[in-house]
Amino acid sequence: MEPLLTTKEILACLKIERGTLQTYIRLGMPVVRLPGVNRFRLSEVLAWAEEHAARMPRRGGQPTREGAADEA
Repeated sequence: MEPLLTTKEILACLKIERGTLQTYIRLGMPVVRLPGVNRFRLSEVLAWAEEHAARMPRRGGQPTREGAADEA
Protein backbone atom coordinates (compact mmCIF):
# COMPACT_ATOMS: atom_id res chain seq x y z
CA MET A 1 0.00 0.00 0.00
CA GLU A 2 1.29 3.45 -0.93
CA PRO A 3 2.25 5.67 2.02
CA LEU A 4 0.37 8.88 2.69
CA LEU A 5 2.51 12.00 2.46
CA THR A 6 2.20 14.98 4.77
CA THR A 7 1.58 18.49 3.47
CA LYS A 8 5.25 19.33 4.06
CA GLU A 9 6.34 16.26 2.09
CA ILE A 10 4.04 16.94 -0.88
CA LEU A 11 5.19 20.59 -0.97
CA ALA A 12 8.80 19.38 -1.20
CA CYS A 13 7.98 16.77 -3.86
CA LEU A 14 6.13 19.26 -6.07
CA LYS A 15 8.41 22.21 -5.24
CA ILE A 16 5.45 24.52 -4.65
CA GLU A 17 4.33 26.95 -1.94
CA ARG A 18 1.56 26.22 0.56
CA GLY A 19 -0.79 28.73 -1.13
CA THR A 20 -0.34 26.99 -4.47
CA LEU A 21 -1.15 23.65 -2.87
CA GLN A 22 -4.34 25.12 -1.41
CA THR A 23 -5.30 26.38 -4.86
CA TYR A 24 -4.65 22.97 -6.38
CA ILE A 25 -6.80 21.30 -3.71
CA ARG A 26 -9.63 23.74 -4.55
CA LEU A 27 -9.16 22.77 -8.22
CA GLY A 28 -9.65 19.11 -7.34
CA MET A 29 -6.23 17.70 -6.45
CA PRO A 30 -6.75 14.36 -4.66
CA VAL A 31 -6.41 14.67 -0.91
CA VAL A 32 -7.10 12.31 1.97
CA ARG A 33 -8.79 14.38 4.66
CA LEU A 34 -8.18 13.11 8.15
CA PRO A 35 -9.29 14.86 11.34
CA GLY A 36 -7.21 18.03 11.43
CA VAL A 37 -4.77 17.08 8.66
CA ASN A 38 -4.52 16.45 4.94
CA ARG A 39 -2.51 13.58 3.48
CA PHE A 40 -1.62 12.82 -0.13
CA ARG A 41 -0.87 9.77 -2.28
CA LEU A 42 1.98 10.82 -4.55
CA SER A 43 0.84 8.66 -7.49
CA GLU A 44 -2.65 10.21 -7.41
CA VAL A 45 -1.29 13.75 -7.11
CA LEU A 46 1.14 13.27 -10.00
CA ALA A 47 -1.57 11.76 -12.21
CA TRP A 48 -3.89 14.67 -11.38
CA ALA A 49 -1.13 17.21 -12.08
CA GLU A 50 -0.40 15.66 -15.47
CA GLU A 51 -4.08 15.74 -16.44
CA HIS A 52 -4.51 19.35 -15.32
CA ALA A 53 -1.12 20.85 -16.23
CA ALA A 54 -2.55 23.21 -18.85
CA ARG A 55 -5.03 24.70 -16.37
CA MET A 56 -2.77 24.94 -13.31
CA PRO A 57 -1.74 28.48 -12.33
CA ARG A 58 1.86 29.46 -12.89
CA ARG A 59 3.80 31.90 -10.75
CA GLY A 60 1.80 35.12 -10.70
CA GLY A 61 -1.51 33.25 -10.55
CA GLN A 62 -2.11 33.07 -14.28
CA PRO A 63 -3.18 29.77 -15.80
CA THR A 64 -0.95 28.38 -18.49
CA ARG A 65 -2.19 28.19 -22.06
CA GLU A 66 -2.07 25.01 -24.06
CA GLY A 67 0.16 25.47 -27.06
CA ALA A 68 1.95 28.52 -25.61
CA ALA A 69 5.31 26.80 -26.16
CA ASP A 70 4.45 26.43 -29.87
CA GLU A 71 3.92 30.18 -30.17
CA ALA A 72 7.33 31.11 -28.78
